[in-house]
Amino acid sequence: MPTILTDRDTPRLRYVADLLFRRFAGVDCVVTTDPDLWSRSPPPRILYTSRASAAKDAYHIRPSGLLSEEGIPVGEVPVGQSAGAPVLFPCESGDHPFDVFSAAFHLVARCEEYGPHRKDAYGRYDHRQSLAYRLGFLQRPVVEAWARDLLTSVFSRAGLAAPPVRPFTFSTSCDVDIAYSYRHKGVARGIGSALRSLAFGRFDRLLRQVRVSRGSEPDPYDAYDWLEECHRGASVPCRHFILLASEYGAYDRNLPPSSPAMQAVVRRLSTSGEVGLHPSWRSGERPALLASEKALLERLCGRSVTHSRQHYLRFSLPDTYRLLISLGITDDHSMGYGTVNGYRASVSFPHPWYDLERESETGLTVHPFCFMDATAHHEEGLKPEEGLEELRRYLLSAKSTGGALSTVWHNGMLGTEPMYGGWREVYVRFLSEVRDALCEQGEGSVY
Repeated sequence: MPTILTDRDTPRLRYVADLLFRRFAGVDCVVTTDPDLWSRSPPPRILYTSRASAAKDAYHIRPSGLLSEEGIPVGEVPVGQSAGAPVLFPCESGDHPFDVFSAAFHLVARCEEYGPHRKDAYGRYDHRQSLAYRLGFLQRPVVEAWARDLLTSVFSRAGLAAPPVRPFTFSTSCDVDIAYSYRHKGVARGIGSALRSLAFGRFDRLLRQVRVSRGSEPDPYDAYDWLEECHRGASVPCRHFILLASEYGAYDRNLPPSSPAMQAVVRRLSTSGEVGLHPSWRSGERPALLASEKALLERLCGRSVTHSRQHYLRFSLPDTYRLLISLGITDDHSMGYGTVNGYRASVSFPHPWYDLERESETGLTVHPFCFMDATAHHEEGLKPEEGLEELRRYLLSAKSTGGALSTVWHNGMLGTEPMYGGWREVYVRFLSEVRDALCEQGEGSVY
């Protein structure tokens, strides 16, 4: 159990030390400002101060000052190189080439999203201004690589073997933004869809709509039977995040919650597995609307709902997370980009959200994801086989670091819509490979 001696014991340091040691590696650690307690502690020991270490078996990391500050960090983050890779808060003295505690905290706490920043077309934080994107490590959970190097260095200094890499975990989820492509839409929306198909010369789509309406062909977004069978065969559960928007709009296009068909979908999915809230676009500016959507989902499910993922991944810190907490949400699954796949917080495993303005760890657990099917198809322009290769790279990363692999899908893309041909085959192959990897390691888990 590492003991960390510091000049100033702060919530930031305790948070990131717990993150890198206990939550990542299952190793407890102690933070103290008492030199006597530290010197009496068994190794490994870490000296996180500006003073030089007098203990030969202690590992010295020179602090940058970030973890002793309060409020939103200002100014550019110092960037350097270590072993040919970019790092934050480089150090010229001490045993570690950079202040790994400050670097990890800055990325995981999403410090860069609190200050003034550029937004994308949907009003979200633009990934192109993030350090992970600009420094080229967006597709790697670098915090876990840093944690593994730190563990190896600290335990080696003490003459001890570093803790082994833990088994990786896996989760998959499905967003139900649009329950059906054609069915149950009503006359007005059906006519509107047909007119759009005619206007764009999509006669194939118009014919498909007619066949679905007559019952001679299943709705292309009705993938629920197939998904249930798929997950049962792979022994992998799937959580569905369901959009229940009371007002139809450009970004809220699901069936109305009053629709018997929509209610039947909710009840079915909540019977076969876990469901979560998918807040409507409009609820972003109307907290009362979000509360009513949560209450409605709970009424239809017959149980409380504590998991949520923002529609279009539209959220802002700290306001969105504070609102979710106030409504009883304990787990958020929005930590990813809608414009590019990768690790938004540079970490793969679930962790508590740190409220930077209030300088406190909260009870909201953040579940990062690294891959979304719609992002791969619409934003990255990947073909299904290319998407599978990207998924395999993320799987390899999770296996090597002992992190978590979380993916996001949509019933529409996993249905029979010709535009998304090949993606359901990718999903089957990917789940099979994940299941094989979990069996190989023997102790892997699905969360």
